[in-house]
Amino acid sequence: MSALLIVDVQYDFISGSLAVKQAEAILPVVYDLLDQQNRWDLVVASQDYHPAGHVSFASTHNATPFQRVRLPHPILGDHPDTIAQMLWPDHCVQGSKGCEIEEGVRSRLDKLGSKVHIVQKGCDPIVDSYSAFASNHYVRFTELPKILFSRDIRKLTVVGLATDYCVRATAIDARKFNFEVDVVRAGVRAVDSDKENDVLGELEKWGCNII
Repeated sequence: MSALLIVDVQYDFISGSLAVKQAEAILPVVYDLLDQQNRWDLVVASQDYHPAGHVSFASTHNATPFQRVRLPHPILGDHPDTIAQMLWPDHCVQGSKGCEIEEGVRSRLDKLGSKVHIVQKGCDPIVDSYSAFASNHYVRFTELPKILFSRDIRKLTVVGLATDYCVRATAIDARKFNFEVDVVRAGVRAVDSDKENDVLGELEKWGCNII
């Protein structure tokens, strides 16, 4: 049993506040995979879904985006152990246009009916969430593991944004759960395009197939 997993193909990552370079180029690839309806036993789309004032927003800390800071652990609180957090521009805020899944993807998902699941992540205001499986540092898991195991899925084909963050974390977690993972090279793009090949090489070391 196999599933197509579409990671965060949302307007803010395509043309909005956190646009990934050449993100539009993956859309025909994603459309084509979605149009191969009989190929998939399940289709899952993850959606970054942040509340206003999310911990990952630079504006929350009166700071400049694209810098790393150390923050209190979301569970341990005042414990001396802190976690690293990349600060981003406000993005994928619940109820905003930027949060929406891209129209061409969404329309195809709507046609697939009960075969589709939307998994929202990043909903907790105090912890970031790159992976579609769990928040950073595994503070909480999403419903994705339950969905996949309940449908007896064994293989995942992964596309989406961005290679070096949410795609990377999702693919690594999929391997930790022992899924067979194909990452479609033409269906992903990175925030830092200079490091994209390095990230794909890392995913190969985790056992992912780059196709």
